[in-house]
Amino acid sequence: MKKLVLTIIAVLMTIACMAQQQKTLAKMRITHAENDGVDVTPAVLAGGGVTVLYNVDGQDYMSNFFENNDTQSWGPVYNLDYTNYPETTDEYYHSVATFSWSYQNSYDTHRGTCQCRLTLTHKPQGIVSNLVMITEDLETIEYTGYVVGSLNL
Repeated sequence: MKKLVLTIIAVLMTIACMAQQQKTLAKMRITHAENDGVDVTPAVLAGGGVTVLYNVDGQDYMSNFFENNDTQSWGPVYNLDYTNYPETTDEYYHSVATFSWSYQNSYDTHRGTCQCRLTLTHKPQGIVSNLVMITEDLETIEYTGYVVGSLNL
């Protein structure tokens, strides 16, 4: 019995040491959504749509997660280019990130790659997010919303 308990403890410690550390970089609540210019906001709001950027063991990922449906499109982010633009008399301080996103869906077998542009605009009320995704078949998906909590980029 003692040997079994020690074995179980050793296995659990090994699993704990091997567990990947996920760090949330940004969580953005979606408040408006369009698919090829068609307003799909009601469906996205009903699903509890959020976009989450996170890092696991040095690799950045993105997930469009629908909290109420427990479904998501997720995958690694590549070729990230990030530019900051200072506040001017005409514009708020904002950052623009462009990247490739290799995604897979949890709700079907579809996989693909999108070209993405994420703009974060720092307003006095909070940070506005605008994510534009262009799929391989040139479908354009756009999510606008706001950052929940703080950015950890």
